[in-house]
Amino acid sequence: MLDLAETSIDRAIASSQLRDTPRTFGTPVSTGNVTEECAEVLNQMKYEMVSCDNWDDFNLYLPFDVNERNIKEAVTTLTALKHLREVEDSDPESESASESASKKKKIEFKAFPRYGVVTANETTRYKPLVEICNVLQGLKLDGGKEATCELVQLPENFPKTETDGRNFKVDAYLKLKNSTMPSFDENSKKKLPIADMAVPAEFKRSEIKRLENRAQIFGAAHFCMNDDPRRIHIYADPGTFIRVMLSFIFATEEELGYDPSIQRRLPPNPTLDNSTLHFVDKLRGKDGDRHFKTEGSIFEYRSLCMTSRATRVWKVVEVPSFEDDDRPLDGPVMVLKDMWLDSQSKTERENLAAIFEELGSISQDLKNGKELKVLAEFDDISKEAVETCLKAGTWGDYFLTVVCDWKGSSSKAVPVGARSDPNLFDPLPSCPKPASVQYCNPTRSKNAREMDAATPIQAPLSRTYSPKQHYRVVFKELCESLHDVEDVQDLATALGGAVLALQLMFLAGWIHRDISTGNIFACRLHADGSSGAPVRGILADLEYAKRFDPDHSKGCSDPKTASHGTAFFMAIEIQRQIYMYRPTASQQLPPVDSDQEQEGEPPGVIHNFEHDMESVFWVLLWTLLVRFPPARSDAEKAAFSKRLSSIFQNSSSCSPGRENLFTKAQIFDTFLGTWLNPALQSMRSSLRNLRLAFEIGYHRRGYDFNDRASYARLYVYLWKAIRACGQVKLAPSLTTENTEVYPALVKMKRRGSAQDDKNDPKPARVEYNTDATSARMTEPLDPEFHFHIENA
Repeated sequence: MLDLAETSIDRAIASSQLRDTPRTFGTPVSTGNVTEECAEVLNQMKYEMVSCDNWDDFNLYLPFDVNERNIKEAVTTLTALKHLREVEDSDPESESASESASKKKKIEFKAFPRYGVVTANETTRYKPLVEICNVLQGLKLDGGKEATCELVQLPENFPKTETDGRNFKVDAYLKLKNSTMPSFDENSKKKLPIADMAVPAEFKRSEIKRLENRAQIFGAAHFCMNDDPRRIHIYADPGTFIRVMLSFIFATEEELGYDPSIQRRLPPNPTLDNSTLHFVDKLRGKDGDRHFKTEGSIFEYRSLCMTSRATRVWKVVEVPSFEDDDRPLDGPVMVLKDMWLDSQSKTERENLAAIFEELGSISQDLKNGKELKVLAEFDDISKEAVETCLKAGTWGDYFLTVVCDWKGSSSKAVPVGARSDPNLFDPLPSCPKPASVQYCNPTRSKNAREMDAATPIQAPLSRTYSPKQHYRVVFKELCESLHDVEDVQDLATALGGAVLALQLMFLAGWIHRDISTGNIFACRLHADGSSGAPVRGILADLEYAKRFDPDHSKGCSDPKTASHGTAFFMAIEIQRQIYMYRPTASQQLPPVDSDQEQEGEPPGVIHNFEHDMESVFWVLLWTLLVRFPPARSDAEKAAFSKRLSSIFQNSSSCSPGRENLFTKAQIFDTFLGTWLNPALQSMRSSLRNLRLAFEIGYHRRGYDFNDRASYARLYVYLWKAIRACGQVKLAPSLTTENTEVYPALVKMKRRGSAQDDKNDPKPARVEYNTDATSARMTEPLDPEFHFHIENA
């Protein structure tokens, strides 16, 4: 009767005059406008959608269940006010008078007759909805629930937002009566921020445009979810109008998806000149609640896939409470990471605790004189460093220090009766016109249609849709990401710390699975939190680390759902989901009549220690090429961009250029000779040997994944390359004169330059769906610069 199409959850605040806590621009992957990215959003979400065929399943997604007594009261009130009327349950133009008389009566909205020609435009057509919802707002529901929202219809207005990219309008929306947006004057209260847009809605007059409706509202929903840190979930396509609208209008803010443990705040006595919006997060711990005020964004993942980790990382200071946020407690600036994990996943704190416990046992064994044989495979320098670390118990220096963390709310589970619906955004195939020759052979048309006019597939759930859990963790160290490091020696030191952390994890029997430039840090802090200390490397983001147990692990043929890591730095085997080792490559031909069973390849690829090391190899190569380039002509820049784009791509699949670079020695050597900075050519031999060592390591190990020595000896070659990097003398690369063109990578530009509006930024790295891989690119602390992502 009434098609309201999908609704959405909120995104962020914005009076255009208010300044926000500094947020990074165009972070991966969402870097454009909503209308430009809508198609890719739908593509990313294709296999994340489910459909519910019955009300009981759908009802689980509503803010709360409205009882029948309240629904009857709403129907009575709307009927008395002539918004509802009784009609015959039939089509008056297609049935006879006798047939019509026997039909039962049915209630419909007077403004939306079931049959008839619609001539009004969308604004006029759906204006009565505002009057209907105004009536519903005046009701009193059981339990003392009062209306928290009102329906607003301003289809020509752009919403006010905190982040770039909003170029969409919505037909209507449910607006919070009590704004979540602090205001510094009466004028700012009149401007609707998207943060108060609790449920956007799109209308269409024709069923034909239903798919367009879905796409538009989903694009708005995607923007809302990325923009507002307070948002938890989102709604879609209400069926029974009165029940659904009552559930929305009378829902609490928390039921609508606003996180009560995060508040948007302004400083006391705000003015237009000093009014900077910030957030205050409340984390619950064993010793009570702790509050942290954001002072700036380090990076945010505006992923095109709404079921990703949605990670935001902030600089924060601790404050006494929400209301007393202008008086920071004594202590350093810290880091708060806000993300969503699969509900069954271990947190970074839990994984760190398990690794440290294992390292503690190893430390005790060494002190008791027990020999650790695998250490003999390390080079002498790193062996001594590892042994010293284990005996002194200082392994925590190579990882971030957790101050506190909190597991928050969980998303709603998928109902039992729901089914996967990848065709939700696809148009139905058109039916062919019937044959016009009356005496034609009917089997020709029948057989052709059975083959060609197949209906969309709506298979039952073929995988587990794990609920997500909100997780926030505060770290002591405010560090510099590897892709921000300007000095080659600091780069080598940071990488060296990360590799030593990997060696410690290797001894503890753990793999990282998420190595990238965004989780290797250069730390310049002393133990007391003061700055100015020598650089040390830190390895972070261990929420996807796991204990290595190949005997009880199963690989997966889909790297988007099984593997973890940034696509740029992912190991070749993980991307291809095929082992490099081929047992039949060197065998002789078998006897013609032989029935001997062939050695089988394990199903899927199991992530192992060498994969983590190979990711470090790609991190080092990418950083040297992109962050420390030589001066080049425009033609050379274009050629470099094209070549690098064939290797580092935003895809979980492995490109031929990437595979050939890693598996063919001559191609790799030529590549280094052509594109590596002449000042870095002293590293060429160590990089060649590192690539070869990895290739041989994969082949010699075969399927014997428990051969720990085969992994340990590879660290020798990794350290050789890192030490060669540390010996290079090269001036810092990030200068205002550096206008190097990068292929879908990072580029520095002055804020407000004439080039800023040219070439819309494109994603630098992919953050995938349910298992959510890392995808990060940060903004330098220098406010005069910001990163743009450019496509080759």
